[in-house]
Amino acid sequence: NALIGIVAVNIAESKIQNILRSLISSDMESLFIINNKGIIVSHTNYEFINKAIYDVYNLESYLDKISNLRSSCFELKINNQRYLLSFTTSDLTDWKYITLVPFKRAFNLTYYIVTTIIIVSVAAYIVGLIISLSYVKRIYSPIEYLAILSMDILKQSGYRQKMKNINHMQESECSVIENAMSELKQKVLYIENKFNENIPQIKNNFVLNLVNGCIDDYREIQYKLNLFGIENLKSCYKLILFSIDGYDKMRERLQNKQMELIRLGLIDTIQTSFKDNRINIVAADNGMNEFINIINYDKLETSDKAILDIIKDIQRMFKESYNTSISAGVGDECTSLIDIGTSYSEAKNALKYNFIYGDGKILIYSEISKRHIYYEFDSRTYINDMVKYINSMDINGSYRVLENMLKDLLNGGYEIECIQYNLKRLIEYLFDTYNVNEECKGDTKIHDIAHTQYRKLGDLDDYKELVKMVLVAIIESIQKKNNDINNKLVKGVSKYIQENIMETLSVEEIAHNFYISPSYLHKIFKEETGETINNFIINERMKMARVMLKKGVKIGDIAEKLNYCNTQYFIKQFKMHHGMTPKQFQVEYIGNSLLEN
Repeated sequence: NALIGIVAVNIAESKIQNILRSLISSDMESLFIINNKGIIVSHTNYEFINKAIYDVYNLESYLDKISNLRSSCFELKINNQRYLLSFTTSDLTDWKYITLVPFKRAFNLTYYIVTTIIIVSVAAYIVGLIISLSYVKRIYSPIEYLAILSMDILKQSGYRQKMKNINHMQESECSVIENAMSELKQKVLYIENKFNENIPQIKNNFVLNLVNGCIDDYREIQYKLNLFGIENLKSCYKLILFSIDGYDKMRERLQNKQMELIRLGLIDTIQTSFKDNRINIVAADNGMNEFINIINYDKLETSDKAILDIIKDIQRMFKESYNTSISAGVGDECTSLIDIGTSYSEAKNALKYNFIYGDGKILIYSEISKRHIYYEFDSRTYINDMVKYINSMDINGSYRVLENMLKDLLNGGYEIECIQYNLKRLIEYLFDTYNVNEECKGDTKIHDIAHTQYRKLGDLDDYKELVKMVLVAIIESIQKKNNDINNKLVKGVSKYIQENIMETLSVEEIAHNFYISPSYLHKIFKEETGETINNFIINERMKMARVMLKKGVKIGDIAEKLNYCNTQYFIKQFKMHHGMTPKQFQVEYIGNSLLEN
């Protein structure tokens, strides 16, 4: 990769000439090579090597054609003789490899073939004429011929039996023909009825194949349109795509027959509305909430505004009939049905923006493509800000980040794929980062509910509700986990204080032992127990003091063991908690014990 060098190969001119001579056929005049300056590099005739081509052959007027094309062949005259010149170009050197074949030799085989065909054709014509003359009576007997033809179509043996005796029975011939044609007519009517029943399906398949680029034969398109009764084609074509808003929810709510009636009703409304305005239309339903409509109109007779008014009327009528809105995507116009697939892709792409613009809208590709042109958006800053608010359990702050992100996405001119990608990225980050397993609605996990709703998102409002639901669940889950952790921590601290009540205790020392800050210890201890940690330590010391007083331990010794700085301070604190001095408590306890005894 890093080395550059040159490999030089010397080939004897005689070797090249030998190769050229071995390649040349009996039909060829010559085979030679010229370089890009028109000099003959090699030739089957050694005398012509290193000469200019126009010195050897009168090809000066053809040099431009040879130079500009990679390969071709054409007829030319050299010394009043017609030649066929063929050439191709080397990919390595741009040299031209040229053959010259006299015209007569080039087309010898063709001449023989044409001559043979003419002779055979004339012979066949003469033989056919002789046979025709010998069987003229049978060929020109129309009654008998028609009867046989009809019976072949019907394939009924009964008629064939009758035909054995009709050569001289004119009345029988007419009867057989009449019966055969009657049966034939009935069969034709039956086939026509069956065909008419299948016309909607044929039309549906035709439109689907057309928009997906499976039909590129204009004659087939013309034939099918005539079949559907569309004969007077106009100058412009456009594809309009309708979809029923909330289709999945409607399908869950209604039965299949009801949904079929609604779909047929929409198709009928669309076709009637356009036909009433003298606009040709072929429609299809692909079964996936895409009602595809190809309209054909005259730009001078029908304006874009008139088409939009028709779409609005269709939306209004459907809303009145079924209390459900429909959205429409409109592709750009085209002048040929071969290109209608492009208009279909545009309408489909426009309809995706229904997610951000809402239900019941007319989305025109030419307008949307101008507004939404960017496809890169960095959502990391918004995600990081949201995580900060989540960790601090600020639900309102998380909502504000979501609203700001959506606002910047919608107003920034981003494509729908970019918008949906970043929205999906946010919610997947929340799913992956915070393992939400709280139960909701029975045994169903909120994680599963969120995933199910995400697959059924209809528009941006649905997305907002889903994210808010997930944020609430995450924060509640964090709060619960924190409460469990804090509860365990406070229990551990309480047990530590009880086990070390005879030692010198301070909040700083306890916090250090549990790897938390003193302020956080104060906060969670107060939240979990309702009292300060200092009060808890004092109360535990008082409990221990009462136990030792009951055992008859001296007051001074108790104060010392409980790490009070002096006995008077212990007596004062004991009296504050019990309403009596330690001595009074001890005397009262001993007196009560004596009375009990």
